[in-house]
Amino acid sequence: MPIYLKIVSFILKIANSLIPKSKNKILFISRPDFADNVKHMYDYYKSQDSTKKLSWLIYDKYAYDILIKNNVQNIYYLKSLRGVFEYVTTKYVITSSSSLWQIKSPFQKQFGLWHGMPLKTVLCMGEKGIKPERQAGNVNLRFATSNLTKALLAASFDLNAMKIKVTGQPRTDCLLSGKKVLYDFLKIKKNEYSKIVLYMPTYRSGYKNKHEGKEIEGNNVFRFTKYAHDNFLKFLKDHNILFIFKLHPYEEKIYQDSLIGQNILSIKHVDLLKNNLDIHELLNQVDILITDYSSIYFDFLLLDKKIIFIPSDLNIYENNRGFNLEPYDFWTPGKKVYTQPDLESELISTKDEYKHKRKEIKDIIHTNQDANACIRVENEIKKYF
Repeated sequence: MPIYLKIVSFILKIANSLIPKSKNKILFISRPDFADNVKHMYDYYKSQDSTKKLSWLIYDKYAYDILIKNNVQNIYYLKSLRGVFEYVTTKYVITSSSSLWQIKSPFQKQFGLWHGMPLKTVLCMGEKGIKPERQAGNVNLRFATSNLTKALLAASFDLNAMKIKVTGQPRTDCLLSGKKVLYDFLKIKKNEYSKIVLYMPTYRSGYKNKHEGKEIEGNNVFRFTKYAHDNFLKFLKDHNILFIFKLHPYEEKIYQDSLIGQNILSIKHVDLLKNNLDIHELLNQVDILITDYSSIYFDFLLLDKKIIFIPSDLNIYENNRGFNLEPYDFWTPGKKVYTQPDLESELISTKDEYKHKRKEIKDIIHTNQDANACIRVENEIKKYF
């Protein structure tokens, strides 16, 4: 952090420490907007008729404008006087990132839900371009899914492991709760397709000038050495498969509209935002997940469904970003495909040779395998009220 920003942060922290805090408010912050673990925790509190006032700080102005248009209540833009006022007058803060930890008052209680368990290196564990000084160790509590992920979070944030509780992630409750919204969201009929496939790769570029792997070229969203999009569309139609791709929000601007065709759709982050949804609320009606290095597959393990991995730039990604959990093959319980024919073959295969391996990894990553993570998180936070 530049020296002038350190000075500004120090001044704001002193000012924040002098302002009285309301014990009757909980402030939620999710970067960049209304999503992920924090959204699910907010929805849980709202459903419980909490006696505390619930409010949101939004980083992204575009997202803020959409939410205001949709009449979402008690949200404020972070870079506004009202946004700053909400933060400095609130005693309890729940966040998915390291939001505003530099100016946190000793009289505030901040709870970090993060956004996925750290398969990839984060902060102090060696993420390239990130200095240890950015660690967010002064939160009061963080939450993990098992003792293993607890240790990884403690090392990543240079945090005392006693400040991390094994509760599970709020965002996985909806996978197991029985709520089904995918068909309505996509405006499709049940049983209209033989199977529904979701492709969710992690990002390689688009955030803070990072370049951690191969970029998407044209419509080759899989980053295969050879790829014929028309042939893939024909394959999907012939087998009546609905293929959905959801790129990371930082990379959405890269994809080409030419990707979309019959039997292939995209889900944009803004579409979810407009419908007050998070991608996790759609996962339980997906038949197959395809990813590469995204920790989304840790969550999908709870559904015991087929996972396909496309590590098309594994060596580059290992060198540029790196993994906390190695070797990659051990921790990724699914078929690895490197060509278009192999992908197509695996999509129609009825074999499930990784079922036992999925259970092995699921049991390591998830101590709790139910829909009660929000309750456990709430019980831990209550101790600070």
